Amino acid sequence: MCNPKTSNVATTTQRPSFRAQLSMRSQQQKLQSVVLDSATALYVIHYLYNNPSWLNPWKIASAQLWIAGFIFIRCAIVFYDHLVVAMIEKLFKCKVLPTREPGAPPVRYVSLDLRSVVYLSINSLNEYAFVMRLTHYLWHGGHQQLVPWKMEEISVSNTIVALGIMLVSMDLLYAPLHHFLHLPSMYPLIHKHHHRQHYPVRGYLDAGNEHPIEHMIGVVCTWFAVLTAEMLLPSCRIWLSGSAHSPDFVTTGGGVHAVTVLIFFNLHAALAMLNHSPYNVNFSMPFIGSSNLFGKDNKLIRLIESVPLIGKRIVRLATGQWFMYSVGHHEMHHRKFNFNYGQYCMLYDLLMGTFIEYEGPKRASQIAAERNKLKDG
Repeated sequence: MCNPKTSNVATTTQRPSFRAQLSMRSQQQKLQSVVLDSATALYVIHYLYNNPSWLNPWKIASAQLWIAGFIFIRCAIVFYDHLVVAMIEKLFKCKVLPTREPGAPPVRYVSLDLRSVVYLSINSLNEYAFVMRLTHYLWHGGHQQLVPWKMEEISVSNTIVALGIMLVSMDLLYAPLHHFLHLPSMYPLIHKHHHRQHYPVRGYLDAGNEHPIEHMIGVVCTWFAVLTAEMLLPSCRIWLSGSAHSPDFVTTGGGVHAVTVLIFFNLHAALAMLNHSPYNVNFSMPFIGSSNLFGKDNKLIRLIESVPLIGKRIVRLATGQWFMYSVGHHEMHHRKFNFNYGQYCMLYDLLMGTFIEYEGPKRASQIAAERNKLKDG
């Protein structure tokens, strides 16, 4: 009996095409996004059900009054946004960034889509809750009820120094968390939506157009800044004096004046709006890091700068040039995603090597010349 011959035909497995791989990856990201958003929404609903005071720390009895407060805050934000723009244009005479100047190559602006409107709506509730909780916290004296309100209690340490501590400490927490949101596994789930606009122009609408998780991260960073300024200097005094012998005296409050916190909150809001505007606004730490203190041709500074790799970083850190607020820096972050993670100061980016200077618009001829140079090289 003859056995049939078995054919040894090699079966080759075809790899999916690049387009198919992109489609699969996109479907996976959509599924992950749905799971993350659903889990977050369920947690928030569960938390608010068990902690209704989070949305109403002042215990406003009337729903109409609560809604009226919400409308008032929204109108105040719109007014403040326009006020900041008017001051920048009329008072400070700031020009627009080079990429927005007449004659520059046109840039692409993205309109607000449905997701953007939903995110802005959710974040507006979070902002309202934050404003109520912050004012309630200050009204009741903050940590250990030591936050001063009286004008005669104002000092250099609880105003100027505390304001600097809040600005720097906020960025020291925000920048690494911002960097974390740019990790490949996290970026498409949360932060990608905020980067739809490569050239921010709408102020608050572009600043607040972010995933609610990202918005909550910003709120946490703001609280961190307030608590750091409130407790850092007084707690340091306790530690240095040797009084921290009991767990009850490890930290103490009173390091920031209530008026300073309100100034910080308004300054923070204004700078966040400007970071997403077309205006060329720049400032650095007063005096420190400028030619007023060291001079443009200081021999020691120039000698340190000449040290390879680390010279310029040392000079920037030592002279205070790491505190450089620039709308252009944040525009570069929107244009080149993996740089300039800080908001106000560039300390984190200088340390991590992710800082880049502002680059003006490039003509088509310049881009072609750079490509040809790369090919020739």
